Amino acid sequence: MSQNSRELSLIEEHMSQNVIFETWTQTWGLRVYPAYGIDKIKFGFIKKNTKGKGFDIFMDCLRDDTQCFDNWAYDILHGRFERNLANEKQAGEQYPKTYKYITGKNGQKTLGIMNSKNGGYCINVPLLGKDGNPVKEIKDNKEKIIYINIPVSFHGLRHLAERYLLSYRDRKNELEQLRKEASKARHNSEGTDSSDSAQEPSASGTTSVNSSEKDTKNKKVKKLPTPDTTPKHVLTRSILSKDSKGNYSLKAIDKANNILEFVFPREYWESNKYGNTGEIFKEKASIEENIWLTLHFYVFNQKKYVAEIELCS
Repeated sequence: MSQNSRELSLIEEHMSQNVIFETWTQTWGLRVYPAYGIDKIKFGFIKKNTKGKGFDIFMDCLRDDTQCFDNWAYDILHGRFERNLANEKQAGEQYPKTYKYITGKNGQKTLGIMNSKNGGYCINVPLLGKDGNPVKEIKDNKEKIIYINIPVSFHGLRHLAERYLLSYRDRKNELEQLRKEASKARHNSEGTDSSDSAQEPSASGTTSVNSSEKDTKNKKVKKLPTPDTTPKHVLTRSILSKDSKGNYSLKAIDKANNILEFVFPREYWESNKYGNTGEIFKEKASIEENIWLTLHFYVFNQKKYVAEIELCS
């Protein structure tokens, strides 16, 4: 089989398995899959000769800080990645620094890209056990986490970044549309609040209303519906993330395995409407997934806005 035929066959195999990148060492393999339904990509680490046994680490595609794959892909394709890793090499860094993604309970799971001792680069992750926690060993009378390094060339990273951007493009357009709808909903909500505010009586005993306020009252302002008092029992499937407007959001599934996205408005946090439960939830959900919740929410412009949070034991 010619080289071109082998490459075409591999591409067809990847497409059938929904794989956007694959590489192997003598003991470990790495396959990267899109998981855009929860706005993540999955790094699947497979140990050779174990019938596919291994572990997965999910990474956010988009995030408020720099550690998300969308930013990594941009850096790889625009020269910034090579400059950053060259600086790390010159500084003698032995572990991932610029490109290090942290997730899991108490930040126990990490995924990073660093310089390889043999030239090129490598993807660095802790070996995870069956319980999902890093495996440790005793070395030099100290307990240390075992790490796996998967060598990868810059050509391979470019290949991954290009395939990611092509496959995620439609999802990014969808998210942009959702953001526009949420922004419009907030604007309408703020308009409702201002139009419903009471006016101070004047000296004559009548209410003083200026021309701009009259215009506001004449406009048909869409009022927010009363929050749904029917509780929805869900399991979180993404980490709580904050947008530039101060609103938080996450994805969850209900008992019927429907994927739902919930928004926790900025105003609710600022007014302490969620109370102590909200603060406990925010701290926990910012670093881990798979949290059982009962949420009371209302729907506005096809978005689910949470009005009350109940943590489930």
